[in-house]
Amino acid sequence: MTDFLVLKSGTYHVRLDVPEDAREAFSGRKVLTKSLKTGNRSDAHILKLRWLQQWKTEIEKARRGEIVNFRDDVLQIVEKHQRAINQDKIQGKPASNETKMGFEVIQYAHDKKLSIDFVNEAIDIAAGRSDYSPKTPFFKSRLDAFYSYELNQRKVDLNTVDRHIKRVKALDAFLKSENLLLDYEAVGSFLISKNLEAKTKKQYLFSFNAFYKFLIQKEPSFKERYPINPFKSHELSHVRRGTLKEDERRAFTADEMNTLHGKAIEMGNRRLADLIEIGAYTGARIEEICRLKISSVVKEDGIDCFHIKEGKTQASVRFVPIHPKLMKTVKRLISASDDGYLLKTSKGGKYGTKSKGLGNQFSIFKTGLGFDKKSVFHSVRKTVITTLERADVKNLVIISLVGHKADGLLRMTFDRYSEGPTPLSKLNAVKYLKYKFAS
Repeated sequence: MTDFLVLKSGTYHVRLDVPEDAREAFSGRKVLTKSLKTGNRSDAHILKLRWLQQWKTEIEKARRGEIVNFRDDVLQIVEKHQRAINQDKIQGKPASNETKMGFEVIQYAHDKKLSIDFVNEAIDIAAGRSDYSPKTPFFKSRLDAFYSYELNQRKVDLNTVDRHIKRVKALDAFLKSENLLLDYEAVGSFLISKNLEAKTKKQYLFSFNAFYKFLIQKEPSFKERYPINPFKSHELSHVRRGTLKEDERRAFTADEMNTLHGKAIEMGNRRLADLIEIGAYTGARIEEICRLKISSVVKEDGIDCFHIKEGKTQASVRFVPIHPKLMKTVKRLISASDDGYLLKTSKGGKYGTKSKGLGNQFSIFKTGLGFDKKSVFHSVRKTVITTLERADVKNLVIISLVGHKADGLLRMTFDRYSEGPTPLSKLNAVKYLKYKFAS
């Protein structure tokens, strides 16, 4: 198609592809279309020029960040008033709510300083004369409102909120690419397309349900349009037992741990060596290690311990006994610290993660030694757990040491009523962790 015209059911439509870098201003639409309301090709060639010129101008403005996605905003105004307008019509009342909606649309256009063409289009959308129709309800303004609500009112941490938005946008992009409307079947198709573990799919549904719950509370019109939650009761397939997971992370062997630690020292990277050593003797997560302070080194029941005060879950808060072989390193780090932390790092990235820099260093370091993507710093944690399990250390001691949450039948007894294993019993457990680290 070189003349931008498409004939549908005897009527010509003008059609223009939207470049990828301008699609956000058009609700992610890849194509703009408009009925020219004529079956005469000569007339269509003339009528198309207005729309092509307008759209190309919009696209250029969108690329420069000068255009707001006003169409979805206008549709939200319409949805907000639609129920009251319908009630007026049924009851034969004056169209006061329709007038109210019209005034709000005009005020919006004025506030956004829309051009006269955009104002006219906004009025057409409000009056039902426009053929503009969003493929999904995931308007940018809704996502922005949801983002603000989760972050500022519900006090959800920034990382989680960003994950919510990223997952909703992924669903939005899928529905648009597949030309699907939001419903239960479409969500099911999206989950199948992701080819992810059931656990990860649950996280997607958790984000979708949070967004749905927010909207039905804030926008009654949304609940009318989607009275049945399309994100509920999805069956998630699990990997069959006995099926090899190709990307499963593996534990380092004791010899590999010795190699990692030794090579870090050989390269003069003592901080990386200290990170590896603390991880090897505690099984702590990398962020937990990087957040250890001088004040984190305490005595609990007479046992020298790391007091980990925050982490991934409530179970992360725990006392981890300091292995006798680790004490020399800990004392050295305490003596050398000038910022109160055992390992000197700086907060990195959007979320202020203290382990970001060291984590990147470890990734480059282990790859240089020939380790593949199955071997990551979290593999050190697997090494500790595997070693303790093979030494027949009690499950509850291992759970308590590494900061996991007791599950299944153990949850009631261990999580609710038990105060956990003693520091001495945990110290006796970590003594099974044996390496040949250079001092």
